[in-house]
Amino acid sequence: AFITAEVLLKSMVLGGKYWNSLNHRFDFLCTGLSLVATIMVKTPLAHGNRLASRLATQLRLLRVLRLLEKVPSFTIVMRAWAATINSCPGIVQILLAVMYIYSVTGTLLFGGVINQDPESATYDAVKNSLFGVNSYYPNNFNDLPSGMVCLFEILVVNNWFVITSGFSAASGCWLARSFFISFYIIGVTICLNCVIASIVSTFETV
Repeated sequence: AFITAEVLLKSMVLGGKYWNSLNHRFDFLCTGLSLVATIMVKTPLAHGNRLASRLATQLRLLRVLRLLEKVPSFTIVMRAWAATINSCPGIVQILLAVMYIYSVTGTLLFGGVINQDPESATYDAVKNSLFGVNSYYPNNFNDLPSGMVCLFEILVVNNWFVITSGFSAASGCWLARSFFISFYIIGVTICLNCVIASIVSTFETV
């Protein structure tokens, strides 16, 4: 109640200046969300719901984040991130385009080869590979979204050799390895490193 009253009084006293301040808008958002969560707790729908009660309390604590702007090092980091967002959208778009192209290609080449159907021709080969032993079956190219997720895991170099082993077992070593190695060179070595270099350069200039 006190926080809500504070927001209302500030908006009445400051008028239009209140909405010109990012801090005040952040305060209003936190208070508004907290008020909604508190009202929900009082309604029969969420009455006694501990999760809703915790949410109402934690939303109020978000206002403490305003204190971080007084920390010089945190301010530098936030300025650098803001500058990075403005400086490297083109590189990120190229990276996403590369991932999309490879995801579509992977769906055409490897769609359906990774499955858990015992009747499938590739089931035994995949099951006995490092891929199957570690239950990496969700990493597949059976559809476009799954392909994007699979490529993202390779992009962050998350056990890419395990993923490659499953596709090599199902489709042949040369085809799978050529596909994943070429993506590693283009996606990780070139595109991702350009993004990282842009971020590091931005931090150096801020």
